[in-house]
Amino acid sequence: MATFTQKFRTTSYPTISSHNPLNSQVGRTVLVTGGSDGIGFAIASAFAKAGASRVIILGRRQEALRVAADKLNAARSRNETVIMTFACDITSLPSIESTWQSIAAAGIAVDVLVLNAGNVKFGLVSEDITAAWTAFEINVLANLRVAKLFFGQIVASSGKKILINISTCSIHSSPAPFQAAYAASKIGFANLVQNLADELSVDKAQIVSIHPGAVLSETVRAKGYDENSLPWDDASLPSDFCVWLSTDSAKFLHGKFVWANWDADELLERKSEIKSSPGMLRIGLQGAGFLDVTTMFDQIKDRVVRN
Repeated sequence: MATFTQKFRTTSYPTISSHNPLNSQVGRTVLVTGGSDGIGFAIASAFAKAGASRVIILGRRQEALRVAADKLNAARSRNETVIMTFACDITSLPSIESTWQSIAAAGIAVDVLVLNAGNVKFGLVSEDITAAWTAFEINVLANLRVAKLFFGQIVASSGKKILINISTCSIHSSPAPFQAAYAASKIGFANLVQNLADELSVDKAQIVSIHPGAVLSETVRAKGYDENSLPWDDASLPSDFCVWLSTDSAKFLHGKFVWANWDADELLERKSEIKSSPGMLRIGLQGAGFLDVTTMFDQIKDRVVRN
């Protein structure tokens, strides 16, 4: 268990609660990939509870999306949030492009993107290279395409864009038995997201990757786990944590990797330390000091610009 705060949360609490007025999402459109069930559905539900003007969920199966939308609509205490669904296979570039075109044609600008869809196939790399590469095609390439189209939307957003990458603690677990391809592909995308945050100022985009905790989702059940396998976290934890991460209170975590289990109040108390330590809560090499190559690459950038 990786601990960064004294308190290790397993369920939601006031600071991150979607019912907390300080975490209001009024006026925002939120898009969640893989939002028809599991953690993705819980995240979509939390943003609706926080008053988002529109929540869009993407998934491959139309029937699953219909059921999810019905549940979200039935759970609304107010009618402000519009629930929309799009059948989208993120492994298909034409499908992704068509979805974003449909969103733009409706005059909609997405303000918050939660990248939750992914490949969670376990196994030995040495036994199935094809499956290992598939993990990269989905967890890296597909998600990068969705993110690129998010930042390149035709319809302008009124505020900065928020990108939350649902990742995994496997990216810094060593060893990670039977999870080599999964962990490597997730760390690859988390590193891309981390570097994307370096390219975009926090005033234009707020970007963070998270480990959502141990939630007994449908995907996890399909791997053979049940209620007795682990001391599971409540789905309200990662979903409300995502809502809080999308607020200005969490802008100091731009470009960082955090666990949903870490206490937000303690993170806020360490804000100055986190902001002033460029290597803190970022992907790097264990046991070695932080290497800052900014100056060298600034010189390369200057040469590129001149040419």
